[in-house]
Order: sequence, then structure tokens, then C-alpha cells
Amino acid sequence: MNKIHSEIVVISPEEAQEILRTKNKVNRPLDKWQISRYAASIKAGEWRVNGQGIIFAPDGTLLDGQNRLAAIVEAKTAVSTYVTYNIPEDTRPTMDSGKKRTAAHVLYFMGYKNAQVMAPIVRLAYVYDILDRTMNLNGKARTVNTDIIVRHAGYLTPDIVDSTTIAAGGRHHLKPSVIGFCHLLFARKNKALADEFIHQLKTGENLTEAHPVLTLFNKLILSYTRGNLSVREQIALYIKAWNAYVAEETLPELSWNARTEAFPTVM
Repeated sequence: MNKIHSEIVVISPEEAQEILRTKNKVNRPLDKWQISRYAASIKAGEWRVNGQGIIFAPDGTLLDGQNRLAAIVEAKTAVSTYVTYNIPEDTRPTMDSGKKRTAAHVLYFMGYKNAQVMAPIVRLAYVYDILDRTMNLNGKARTVNTDIIVRHAGYLTPDIVDSTTIAAGGRHHLKPSVIGFCHLLFARKNKALADEFIHQLKTGENLTEAHPVLTLFNKLILSYTRGNLSVREQIALYIKAWNAYVAEETLPELSWNARTEAFPTVM
């Protein structure tokens, strides 16, 4: 492998744009606020070489510095910055350019689509699969760090990809992490029914009075306006509606009381 080395380079707006166009193959989404802050600093003449800069892999792929490059483009001003070459690409998740790389960032780097939606779904799935089947999240979700989420995402693939795609297309009253997690759980029992259940919840198609999905839909709408249901409570309601749906039963009313009821089991 070529030797790692750094140098101070003057990068023009045109060069920055070309790097972003041709070498920014897989990176986290651009941070518009950070770009504006950098651009304002450049325009004010306050930009300084400070050791942070642009990092490339041995094949020329941009590993870090996309927001700085975008700021150069926005400011329409050339700047001097450190450029480091031949850094192994597998070090990307350890890099920090002023903003913590979350589990969603790492999943994005690994090629997963809708990573911002996937990460919290995987977090819930890990709590359910490993820590607590009753989804008592108090303190538990915070212990599920980036490394755990990335490993569990690999374990759940390809199912998690399908559930994430479905969750990403949900309506405003559907919390993506909850709908994705519940689809993942239900699909383990019956994939076709799980797809149908979530499709009806999202579209409202073929729903009649006391239909379990319609009752859940109305409950979630009410909760959305009032904001009075926790994630755990929402999951419990999804499961109760699913169980009635699978049993082909009507469900005129839907509620769950954590103090008096056990957490429901998926049928």
C-alpha cells in the first residue's frame, strides 16, 4: 500500500466541486448548517489551517471533508487546507469531523439505504431480541451503542432492509421506528400478512368499522395530535391489533395499560 502522507494544498471552488462529483462515492449526507458556517468563515477571511482537512483512501475515494469542500464551493473562494492521502477505507467509521458519527452514519457508509430510519429500528429489535421481550425501554435503549446496532443490522439482513423500506414510506402519524420494528416482528410470523397489515395501515384501504387496522389507525391519529403514547405503548397497541387481525376478529376498541396488563405476545 502507498505510504500515508499529508500536505497543505490550495483547493479552488472548481477543484472542490470536481472532488465532490467524482470522488465522494459513499459518505453521510451533507450538513447544510455546517457548510454555511464554514462558508461564512471563509468569506470573512477567518479560515485557518488547523490540522483538520480532507482525507482520501488509496484509490482516491473521499473519506472525510465533504462539508469543507462544499463550503469552498459555496464561498466561491480558494482555501488552503491539509490533505491526507492513502488512509485505509475501513477507518472511515472512526473519523470525526466535528460531528459524531452515529450508527446511522456507519450503516450509510456500509451501503444501507434509509440508514437514518434503519438505525432506531435495529435498536428496538436488539432490545426485543436480546435484552427484554417486554420492551421496557427505561435505560436499555441507551446501552445499545453503534457497534451493537451495526452488528445486529448484519444479523437481521435482509429482513431489516425490507422493514426499513416500508417504514420510510409511512404516513406522518406513523413513527418510522415503531412501524419498521413491528413489521419486522410480524413478518417473522407471516410475511405476506405483515405486508398487508402495514399496507392497510398506511393507505386505509379496505377498512371497515371495528377492523383491527382501522382501530389502530384511529388510535395512532389521536396519539399523534395529543402526543400521549410512549414507544412501548405504541408497540403494544400494534401487537394487539395484529393479533386480532391474524385471528380475523373485530376490534372495536384498543388500549393497553402497562400497570394492569402483561406486554402482549405476537401471535
